[in-house]
Amino acid sequence: MSLPSTVARASWVPIIAALLLLLVLAVSSLLRAHTIPDAIPPLALILTAGLAVALSVRQRAINRELSSDIRVAHQRLGLALEAGKAVAWDWDVKSGRDIWFGDLKTMFGISGDLYEGKVEDFHARVHPDDRERVGQAVAAARRDRAMYNATFRVRWQDGTVRWAAAHGRFYYGADGEPIRMLGIAEDVTERRGIEEKLRQSQEQLAGVVESAMDAIIAIDGDQRIRVFNRAAEHMFGCRAADAIGTTVERFMPRRSRASHRDLVRQFAETGQRDRTRGASGELWGLRADGEEFPIETSISHSGEDSTRLYTVIIRDVTERRRAEAARGETEARFQLMADGAPVFIWLSDSDRRRTYVNRPYLEFTGGALATELGSGWTECVHPEDVKHCVMTYAQAFDRRRSFRMEYRLRRHDGVYRWLLDTGVPRLSADGEFAGYIGSCVDITEEKLAKEALSRLSRRLMESQESERIGLARALHDDLAQRMALLTIELETLSQVLPRPSQTDDVRTRFRALNTHAVELGRDIQAISQRLHSFKLEYLGIAVAVEGFCRDVCKQEQVEIEFKSSGIADDLPKDVGLCLLRVLEEALANAVRHAGVAHFKVLLRGTRDEIQLEVIDRGVGFDLDEAMGSHGLGMTSMRERLLLVNGAMAVESRPGAGTTVRARVPLRSPGRDVVLH
Repeated sequence: MSLPSTVARASWVPIIAALLLLLVLAVSSLLRAHTIPDAIPPLALILTAGLAVALSVRQRAINRELSSDIRVAHQRLGLALEAGKAVAWDWDVKSGRDIWFGDLKTMFGISGDLYEGKVEDFHARVHPDDRERVGQAVAAARRDRAMYNATFRVRWQDGTVRWAAAHGRFYYGADGEPIRMLGIAEDVTERRGIEEKLRQSQEQLAGVVESAMDAIIAIDGDQRIRVFNRAAEHMFGCRAADAIGTTVERFMPRRSRASHRDLVRQFAETGQRDRTRGASGELWGLRADGEEFPIETSISHSGEDSTRLYTVIIRDVTERRRAEAARGETEARFQLMADGAPVFIWLSDSDRRRTYVNRPYLEFTGGALATELGSGWTECVHPEDVKHCVMTYAQAFDRRRSFRMEYRLRRHDGVYRWLLDTGVPRLSADGEFAGYIGSCVDITEEKLAKEALSRLSRRLMESQESERIGLARALHDDLAQRMALLTIELETLSQVLPRPSQTDDVRTRFRALNTHAVELGRDIQAISQRLHSFKLEYLGIAVAVEGFCRDVCKQEQVEIEFKSSGIADDLPKDVGLCLLRVLEEALANAVRHAGVAHFKVLLRGTRDEIQLEVIDRGVGFDLDEAMGSHGLGMTSMRERLLLVNGAMAVESRPGAGTTVRARVPLRSPGRDVVLH
């Protein structure tokens, strides 16, 4: 017995008992007042009235309790519909009245949980693109007396679109006509979103599988093919329709099938991804025409044991095997050539680490290959050259430019030999920077010859400077003094001549001779200064350069802008003399060939070096042509700078002027480094 019926009985039983008690009392009173025949009519009336009252009371109690049960059931249904984001409807077909109740907010954007309107109100809220389909589904359910099922979009008044899945049924009258339709619609917007994402994901996955460059085959637990993509068709020469349902072993030579089964079994037991290359005959594929080819495979799985699928990704490595064989042959040929070359050859990777040195290099150092790789090659470099080598090496790597440097390397007997090391960037097949390849040549004999030639050149230049100094002193101390005395004597003699009226012609000739003597004395002084700068010897390079520029301005009628800074007072004499001679040659060339009257001379000193620049904005010249003309000017300048470990650079282009730069280190001897 249900709880409502029990409560209902408990409420009307006392009332009926009270009525029965009143009837008994009334019958007793009537019998006492009348005889039985006379009492029968009133007694029947009383009993009938009592029974009617009792039945009325009982019906009222039952109706009241049923109304309460209906309200509770309606509340429970409303809560269930709201929890399930659903709406129930009751459509009176004949009147067109349509009642909706449930989660109206989620479904239609309507506040409240009850809506009463017409069936046209529902159709107005269906998305315009879905109305015809919904109408057809309703008509089919009505005509066929079948369940109504439809999934459609609902559009709110503000434009929001929600998805609904509706299920309902028509109820018919005795005449067979539908009188009512009841149903429930569930909001499935989130589910539709998930399904759409799943569909897109599946389409993307299918697209990836079909467009993959590698063959992708899915097999079940019985080794039967379930997926065979386009790349697999091309690789094995077999259509997917012919491959699906057959065993995967049909695409493997007999000798590889056992290896494949072991691989799948091992994978099934461990559940770990495995990859096997087609090397040394481990795994091979078999095309439809019987051709065998090496493969590389990767296996993964999905699903439970009963529905497990194994995905096998297969790559044809025929071309790679050929490339590896060709590369091995090339490397062997390179190894043979490198070991037979009369130079040292090395390779490095993109991280600056040595990865290879040839046999002559190892024979020279006497070290093992393992010790020379990485950064171990610096162990045999002379301690004074290590910093310079590492810095040059690093700068070249950063710029990815060719380089050339000289350093000393310890031979296996402990003797250091000079090497000229040249490095060139190397690129991979796809154009990426892969490191450097370099070669080293023993230039010790050449260095010794250059040093001997340098010493000879130094002696020759010192001899020339000594002769210049002697000649300059002879001119300055002898001829110049004698010319001064001759000038004085001519002036004195002109004073003792007779009166001017008698000797005008003689006085004029004496005056001209005196003038010529003065000019000759100045020329002798200038020649003496050019042969040897006494300003350089006693006042320093800056004063000497400034004086030389002033003399050139007077003699050549040009303008020279001179600036100096940071020049030390204790500059070595050989450095100062070298720079002065370079200036003389560079400025003479500029005045002679530039075609302009304005020049700039800059002399700068730093802690480590002194720099000289001679600049003009004249006609310029072609450097290659000038270097090929074997002129002595540039050669003499370079030779002088080499004597003091200096260097010179010339920048010039036709029509763009010329700049000559000379620098001389003041601390330690420089090393020859050229970056291209």
